[in-house]
Amino acid sequence: MADLLREDLMKRADDVLVEYDAKGIPAMVFFKVTCPNCGERVIFREPNTWHDSVECVECGVTSDVDRGGFMLVAGTGIEVFKQLLKEEAQQAHSS
Repeated sequence: MADLLREDLMKRADDVLVEYDAKGIPAMVFFKVTCPNCGERVIFREPNTWHDSVECVECGVTSDVDRGGFMLVAGTGIEVFKQLLKEEAQQAHSS
């Protein structure tokens, strides 16, 4: 599926999260974009958070972004992601 413009992407993500919440299923999304410089896919590390620019892990260039997609994490898998994010935050603060 092609990347969606930010406004459309946010609406789609909100709709999906509301749908899962209505079913009592915990869920979060990780937004992803294509680096305008090299074409590499980059995933934002913070769940449910969009950034208007991204530093590509492949080419190192920081670029403005206005479209993308998202990865949904739902159900029992969400607890694994929360633990990984917590551990990563702890490591970042101890460095």
